[in-house]
This record gives sequence, C-alpha cells and structure tokens, in this order.
Amino acid sequence: MKNNRFWNWVRNEETGASEMYLYGAIAESTWFEDVRSDRV
Repeated sequence: MKNNRFWNWVRNEETGASEMYLYGAIAESTWFEDVRSDRV
C-alpha cells in the first residue's frame, strides 16, 4: 500500500538541517478566513 502523505522531510546534506515541505490542502474546508482574494 502506498503512503499518500501531504508532507515530506528533506535533509540538507551539507548542514544536516531538515525542512518540512507541505503539498496541497491539509484540510477539507477552509478556516480562519484563509480564502485568497485579489481585493485590497
């Protein structure tokens, strides 16, 4: 079974530091008025 995660940890080989990358939506609905609008 394939593990479909929305995140991925990437390690910098030079420094040893890790970063988490998030892909796509992490919730089915929006919250905290996070809808993007082009209105100013």
